[in-house]
Amino acid sequence: MALNLDFEFEYQLLPVVAVVFVSPQTGARVEAEALIDTGAEGTLLDASIAVDLGIDLEVGDAVQIGGVGGTLGEARVADVEIFFSERPDLRAVVKAAFAPNVAADYGNLLGLNVLSFFDFALSHTNRLGYLGRAAPAQP
Repeated sequence: MALNLDFEFEYQLLPVVAVVFVSPQTGARVEAEALIDTGAEGTLLDASIAVDLGIDLEVGDAVQIGGVGGTLGEARVADVEIFFSERPDLRAVVKAAFAPNVAADYGNLLGLNVLSFFDFALSHTNRLGYLGRAAPAQP
């Protein structure tokens, strides 16, 4: 099966992309940068994004976030719509974990739960990334 990789983006050191986050509840929008992290199972965003979107994190499920270095602390989970700012047609609604100081400490991370909606490839030598809407899985 051929991959759909019709959106090409450039990056410097790491595959960081401009992303728009939208609250499904309020419709508020925030644009921020996020690292595409193929080693992350889920998406981890700074809690300030949830505040700007009007998402009440107190009602979200609490989860413990862990990484290679161990436990990073507690985060709250909420639904968020994500799309790539240069390609509003490439969008998905996912559960994201929100935690304080993520942007400053690690950077916002787009994990495999986002990538499961897209075909994705990197040419790291050329600092180019490719995305496209994935075709439905065949049985």
